[in-house]
Amino acid sequence: MAHAVGIALLCLVVISVLTWQYRDVFHGKARPEIAYVNFGPLVVQAHGYAYRTSISIQSDRDDARWITRNTDRVGNLMHKTLANMDPALMRSPKGLASVQVLLKNSINATLDTARVQNVWITDFIWESDDN
Repeated sequence: MAHAVGIALLCLVVISVLTWQYRDVFHGKARPEIAYVNFGPLVVQAHGYAYRTSISIQSDRDDARWITRNTDRVGNLMHKTLANMDPALMRSPKGLASVQVLLKNSINATLDTARVQNVWITDFIWESDDN
């Protein structure tokens, strides 16, 4: 009888642990912490060119909430950075990737944060006066 109670108690503990693990995996704790905040379209006109772009900022969930609360500051900073960048950078072979890194570093440095993990340019249209 004591063995049966011991085995039943052990089974109850194992089932409880497995249930707890299942709950953690499928109800939030094991989900990826990546979130995206979208901006745009941003329209920039400067130095003889104009472009329209849409941008997604990748961060973790908590930082995405912060970015959302500071949308105006982040959006204005991206617009300023894009307006002041060298047009030759965009036309270089790795132009979009370079601009994405430039935006990420500019936002994090200016706002004294490390909340922005990546910046993704999701749409980009370029127009130059010297077509």
